[in-house]
Amino acid sequence: MNTMQSGFDSWNISLPLSFTEMASTSFLFHDETIRAVAADVSKNVTMNNHQNGIDPASFQNNMALSSMFDMLSTNVDRKGRGFVSSMEAKFYPFYGVQFHPEKNNFEYGTYPGTDIPYEAIHHSSDAIAVSFYMAQLFVDEARRNTQHVYSGDVELFPSVWSYEMRSGVDFEQIFLIPNISTTKVEQYPLNADDVTRKNAIGKRGGEKKDLRKGTKVSLRASIG
Repeated sequence: MNTMQSGFDSWNISLPLSFTEMASTSFLFHDETIRAVAADVSKNVTMNNHQNGIDPASFQNNMALSSMFDMLSTNVDRKGRGFVSSMEAKFYPFYGVQFHPEKNNFEYGTYPGTDIPYEAIHHSSDAIAVSFYMAQLFVDEARRNTQHVYSGDVELFPSVWSYEMRSGVDFEQIFLIPNISTTKVEQYPLNADDVTRKNAIGKRGGEKKDLRKGTKVSLRASIG
């Protein structure tokens, strides 16, 4: 069954988050400072670009969704229609957001020959802090997976910045990745911090660290 609904007027708009009571004990938004910044109506730090979504009532009435996920925040589009803007699985490391946390700190595209931005993206220090906060959570979750295949072979696992990059349409970045069997890619050497971190991860082995409840993330937003 398709649970998605269409017709939301939430294209190219930045909004504050309206948190539910589940947010304060969630993995995504346990940080009180981040919640305060993301909910501040004067900051509007979350950028939306969508016409499809699901309204809160439909989410709650859908047992497949509401039994699996906690609804953490909602928003209202230009026409006053509410939609779920973030959710988190109750027992699994599955997360979903309707907004684009990656845009605040990476997208600065403007119309050709002007300083008019393509999209209504906030680039304030608070918006950047929220973006990096969510990136930190994502990376920390990914690091919990011990079933990786990374061996330190820089030919098989080069940095994306080693490849040629070209600008695409609007704000796209296109990386030209050659056939690995015929081309060697130059790679920056590991620094001391990288080696220390790699050794620490190797020694830790299969140890799993539960970050889901109550653990604080060191990155904080500066409210000002």
